Amino acid sequence: MQPLANKNKTLNFLAGFLLASLTSCSASQNKVTNSTPVDSLPPPYATKSVTNFSHVMGWEDGRTPTAPNGFTVTKYADKFENPRWMYVTPNGDVLVAESNSNHTLLEKIGGSIIGASKSNNLSNSIDRITLLRDTNKITLLRQPFSLLLMPVFLLAFSQINVPFTWLDVLYPFLIIHVLVYPASNGYNSYVDRDEHSIGGLEKPPMPTKRLFYVTLAMDFTAIVVAALWVSVPFSLCLVAYILASRAYSSRQIRLKKYPITGFLLIAFFQGAFTYYMSYLGITKTFLDINNTTIWILAACSFQIAGVYPLTQIYQHQQDLADNVVTISYKLGYKGTFIFSGIMFFLCNVCYFMYFNKIDLLSQFYIIQIFFIPIVAFFVFWFSLVLKNEENANFKNTMLMNLIAAICMNTCFAIILIKNNNQ
Repeated sequence: MQPLANKNKTLNFLAGFLLASLTSCSASQNKVTNSTPVDSLPPPYATKSVTNFSHVMGWEDGRTPTAPNGFTVTKYADKFENPRWMYVTPNGDVLVAESNSNHTLLEKIGGSIIGASKSNNLSNSIDRITLLRDTNKITLLRQPFSLLLMPVFLLAFSQINVPFTWLDVLYPFLIIHVLVYPASNGYNSYVDRDEHSIGGLEKPPMPTKRLFYVTLAMDFTAIVVAALWVSVPFSLCLVAYILASRAYSSRQIRLKKYPITGFLLIAFFQGAFTYYMSYLGITKTFLDINNTTIWILAACSFQIAGVYPLTQIYQHQQDLADNVVTISYKLGYKGTFIFSGIMFFLCNVCYFMYFNKIDLLSQFYIIQIFFIPIVAFFVFWFSLVLKNEENANFKNTMLMNLIAAICMNTCFAIILIKNNNQ
């Protein structure tokens, strides 16, 4: 055992010597690079202390603090007086405590003189606790925007020629337009977390987890109420629509990122399928799909196919940032208008074929009258975009949607009244 002990002592000595050498070199280097003659330093308290006060200011002109790549800063609440403490309650509410030290009059005067008032609140403490409650779940449901999809329901209602009560109409209408459509809007906002304009909201707030739970509750309520008060087949149609909507937005499936697939999904489910579902909900009978009704179903889908790309035209960069390639982006600004124009033309061809087959071309002519304002603004907007692509913006898109919704809702309401008076 003695030779091994001597060997260990030797190794320990060599290791210690090497470490001491390295430390000495390091200290020597530091001494050379950081040396300052002692006699060049001023004596203690020989110079006056420097005091600088920061100037506290709010977020002006929509500006926000700069965040690292991949992160964004969004204002959650403002107009506080010296907020010092924040607590998030189990139900998602936020409590903010506002307080600060109270100062004497002389301290306030002195603080103003030396500049301390720029960075410190010298006013008396407000001693307040503020409750912040999430209201984004209501805003992001975009109820008014859901009513822009009402023309398809009214068209289906106008073509019903079997006895019905107004409750037969009211229940499906409320279920679709007050529960299902807004829930789809809310879920889409929750998943996308849009920072820029979306349909119906120029400056959308950030969604929260509570919005997600609200959309689930609305979907569940719609399905249950439909099954109990309307019919089970209508309820199953709602399930199919909701699943398609979720597949469109969900991060796991995300059909919206495929330009053709996403386009076809929306055109079918918001067009032909919604017409079929509305007819089923009101009459509680299945629509007979034949060589006549196929034209009205196609007309609904072509109508949605014309509007849908126009709703994407101002979101190209926003969608690309989210790895979503829309059909409008693939077509370009000019191509989007040309494509939508073709879809509207095919829509009118299908309307003509349907109303001609049922010997009611007068209703087709009514539709043409109400198409005039839509086509007029469509052409005007297209001319603006040809001059400046910045005119393909949120404001013009929403104006186009509003004109189309008002005209088509009025049109189908007149046809409805006309048919019920016969």
